[in-house]
Amino acid sequence: MVQFVLVLKIIPVKETYFYIVVTLKTAAYPPHITYYVRKVTKNVTKTTQNTKSYMPGSTIPFTLQRDLFLMFNNLYLSMKKKAHESICSDDIEIMHVNSKHNELLNRFETDVDELKSFLTEDALKNQQQKISLTFLWFYKDQLVSYVSLLNDKINLEGNLKVFFKEKDILYKSLPALKIGRLCVHNDFRKKGLGKLMILFAVQKAAFIGNNVAGCRFITLDAKRNEKRELDSIHFYTKMGFKILKERKKGTVPMYLDLNIS
Repeated sequence: MVQFVLVLKIIPVKETYFYIVVTLKTAAYPPHITYYVRKVTKNVTKTTQNTKSYMPGSTIPFTLQRDLFLMFNNLYLSMKKKAHESICSDDIEIMHVNSKHNELLNRFETDVDELKSFLTEDALKNQQQKISLTFLWFYKDQLVSYVSLLNDKINLEGNLKVFFKEKDILYKSLPALKIGRLCVHNDFRKKGLGKLMILFAVQKAAFIGNNVAGCRFITLDAKRNEKRELDSIHFYTKMGFKILKERKKGTVPMYLDLNIS
């Protein structure tokens, strides 16, 4: 039996996810179409499902055609809106921070004072001292975000030590690439830049691990905040990072294992 399954995902509002699944079994007799819409809001799932069977050559009822059309039309509009709001990686220019950027750095706007002061006071100095590299991201000639990378390691303790011991990896620590700072300009938040910078760091770590030296993890320190929308741990968790040490305040060390096999 040949089965075609189309899974589509829309994100029309914050923390609300809509999934449209259309299944067509072409070799079933009689052939049938199954479709449903699943809504997930803050881990609460609601599903509506319709299953119908049709004889070969029969016409799909108008009501089903209408429902599917409305689903895909809404999907198209949502994707179009999201594409308009998001920034494509092809439109980004990336370069190392240098002294010619001083004026741009001073104009960079963020609500986090520590991230602003690092950019204006420490980024270039750390780079010159071979401590970290800071990559500036430009969109239409405007500085929209930056990410700072440096070498790191993870000490294998507790469950992590047991996990690697079972894989016959007995070292006390393993090498990593650390995201020291990651920040998006206030006017360009919620446009996908954070995700793009994480993927950028993953690509850098993969290149190091495959061509330069061992690199098993990406690490970072997620800043806690009482306001959920400002608590970065939720963003990094969605990106696949795991908590290394649980903390309620300050920063939480997290890691992403680059070996997905």
